[in-house]
Amino acid sequence: MTICLPLFLAGDSGERMFAEKFPTVSVDGCHKLCAKKAIEKYSGETAASVDVEGLLDSWGEKPPALRRELNIKDQAQSYKVAREIAREIEAVKEALDG
Repeated sequence: MTICLPLFLAGDSGERMFAEKFPTVSVDGCHKLCAKKAIEKYSGETAASVDVEGLLDSWGEKPPALRRELNIKDQAQSYKVAREIAREIEAVKEALDG
């Protein structure tokens, strides 16, 4: 499930309550970590955090030039990022089950 960060920031009680009750994995596009900071300010500690810019840096890759039209290389990069997000989610689920 995803939450809407703009609604969350605007004070939507449903979005904030969800993040309070369930383990949350923040996904941020840059090192500023706005989603992570907002969740931790309004709903408590995140279970995990993914910094996409940090991932790309660690892989020696640059972000896509265009974000609305991804070429084959960009699509492969997005799948790689998605796998990292999935790994974080699985780690959180395993910690809850264990």
